[in-house]
Amino acid sequence: MVSFNTFAYAAFAAVASAQWTNSSSSELPSSSESFIISSSSSSAAESTPYITGYIGEEGSPVFEIVVPGSLGPWTGVEVSGSNDDTAYVFDSVDIAISDETVSAGTTTDDTFAGAYFNAILNEDDLIFLIYATATGGNPYSISATLSVSTADQKLVKRAVTTYDLSFTIEDDASSISSAPVTSTTTEEDISTTVVTITSCSDDKCTETPVTTGVTVITKTEGGVPTEYTTYCPLSAILNFSAEIISLRASLCLN
Repeated sequence: MVSFNTFAYAAFAAVASAQWTNSSSSELPSSSESFIISSSSSSAAESTPYITGYIGEEGSPVFEIVVPGSLGPWTGVEVSGSNDDTAYVFDSVDIAISDETVSAGTTTDDTFAGAYFNAILNEDDLIFLIYATATGGNPYSISATLSVSTADQKLVKRAVTTYDLSFTIEDDASSISSAPVTSTTTEEDISTTVVTITSCSDDKCTETPVTTGVTVITKTEGGVPTEYTTYCPLSAILNFSAEIISLRASLCLN
């Protein structure tokens, strides 16, 4: 006959075995699932890259892309973007860790790019500072694609997380650059004229006729023409370009 104690022990062992089996058979979460489960909504927001923009002290648009160090450790952070065809051009990109500039990116008039491949502290931020010059009124919009590369320690492979960011500055820039100024220089054919040079010495003055070359140079900047008429010896005109003559006209008789 089976005793009550023997029955109770067998029942306890069966329950313990079932609990262990359920626990060990459950699937382990992936790294991304683990991040979602273990992170609260507030900490997740603090670990998300973001973009902002404002009118800087110089009166021109400035954009900042902030990448929290808590996203690391990473093997690289890369970003590129455009001005969304709004009225400004990119000037430069500074790459900073918190308040210290450590590198620089590249720009064209309507695109920018930057990259950083070193680790930073969890409490620091990697910041891409994008400086621009307004060419017209607001708005000033920017779109960017940010890629954060990390090394998956379990799978020993590279994982890339991509973020699409955008921002629009609604304030008007106080400093607006005009369209690029074009400059053209034209030179008329060399002609000659006779000028009278008066030289004085010992209370006597002597007039001497001299044949000189006459060149009229028209320089146009921003649609405004300016004419320079130079009277120089023919040898000097032949030896200098029109641009140099216009700059050195003061050395000759005007």
